[in-house]
Formats: sequence, structure tokens, C-alpha cells
Amino acid sequence: MFDFLVETLERHGKSIHAYRVCAEQGYSAAAATPDAAAALFLLARLAEAFADVNERMPITASDVDSAFVRFGGHVRQLNAAWSDGTETARLAALNRVAGEMARDGAA
Repeated sequence: MFDFLVETLERHGKSIHAYRVCAEQGYSAAAATPDAAAALFLLARLAEAFADVNERMPITASDVDSAFVRFGGHVRQLNAAWSDGTETARLAALNRVAGEMARDGAA
């Protein structure tokens, strides 16, 4: 359900621009998809935060790869919860991803 955001990052070369496009798509999808709005908003915010923090700073390929792996992990967690179909699984995944974002500084 959320794989399109990872695909956007890949299609745009995992660049800062890719994260900006990803954020825009995530926010648009959140507004249009009430059943997944919170998850899409979290992912969009994560993408936006990465772009904001790194926009005018040099960034290593290793940092880009780490951010992409982390983002993909969040997407996988949320996909699994939405596939499960239960509100309990969805809420648990949202809380887990939000907690990880808070711990990691959201970027």
C-alpha cells in the first residue's frame, strides 16, 4: 500500500529532490486516503524532514543508503500492518514507526 513512496525515491535516484517528491506524494495521498492518512502523513513527514535537514549540506552515499533502508523499513512495517487488516495491528505499527522517528530525530 505504501510501496509507491519507496518507488518514487528509487525512480528519482534517492536524492534530496526524490525525498521532496516523495513527501509531496505522501501528503497528497494522506489527504485522499482517510483509512491510511496517519501512516501516509508519517512517511511524508519523514521524507520531508530528511530533505530539510540535508538540503544544503553535503551528504555521504552511506548516509543516503542508511536513510533509504530506514525509510523502506518503515514502509514494510506499515504495509504488513495494513495487510493484516486489524486496527490493532495498524495502531501498533503507527506507534512503532512514530517512536522510531522520534528516537532517530525524524530525518
